[in-house]
Amino acid sequence: STTIGFEVPYSMKVSLKIYDISGRLVKKLIDNDSRNMGQHFIVWNGKDESGISVSNGLYIYKLTSNSNISLSNKVIFMK
Repeated sequence: STTIGFEVPYSMKVSLKIYDISGRLVKKLIDNDSRNMGQHFIVWNGKDESGISVSNGLYIYKLTSNSNISLSNKVIFMK
């Protein structure tokens, strides 16, 4: 598993999704849920939406909010 940390400047709804390098959605970790101001940590267990373990490799996570804030970063998943 891997932990993704992010900070929210004020209370807002956010989404956090994992994509493979081809741009296909792998997992929705947060789907338009409210988060209070402050630091947050989400653990991804390396499974896709169907509960199947993903392959080792490079993935992209994207954090978006209802306030038009968007952040993406790379994560390497290794078993």
